[in-house]
Amino acid sequence: MNWKLLPRKASGILLLLFLGSCATSNMFLDVMKPAQINLPQEIQTIAVVNRSYPDKEQEVNNVVEGLISGEGVLNDRFGSQACIQGFVNALGSSPAFPLWHPTSA
Repeated sequence: MNWKLLPRKASGILLLLFLGSCATSNMFLDVMKPAQINLPQEIQTIAVVNRSYPDKEQEVNNVVEGLISGEGVLNDRFGSQACIQGFVNALGSSPAFPLWHPTSA
């Protein structure tokens, strides 16, 4: 056995063990922020209702207005639906209370 190489081998093994023991780990923790608006305790469920649809009597006027102004027909309706859906998605991501959306019923 070559005794001169023994300290080199031992230091190499110790170095490998030292470097092998260094590891990082990630830990994630979900934390709820306090609400900016406090709701009363009596409120258990929130209903999201889209009240931006035009009256049936004004529907023809709105279509004509859309054609004159250059916006697409029913863009107002699609925009309000997208806005409501985004609001429902944002509220639905919170476990604070159940959400009821009339179109899903």
